[in-house]
Amino acid sequence: MRLGYNTNGLPHHRLADAIHLLADEGFQSIALTLDAGALDPYDEPSILSRQVAIVKGTLDQRGL
Repeated sequence: MRLGYNTNGLPHHRLADAIHLLADEGFQSIALTLDAGALDPYDEPSILSRQVAIVKGTLDQRGL
């Protein structure tokens, strides 16, 4: 089991900032809350693809 946290608990943080904060606090996994502010599933596909790639890179960089 990996210790994780849901980004829903950090609504006033940018997603990348939340990822770094949670990694710094020792969390090993993150449940991402999809919404209009981050990874909006209703965004244009090209925009969403770019956002997914950026978030994936940040998660990979932090070992999450």
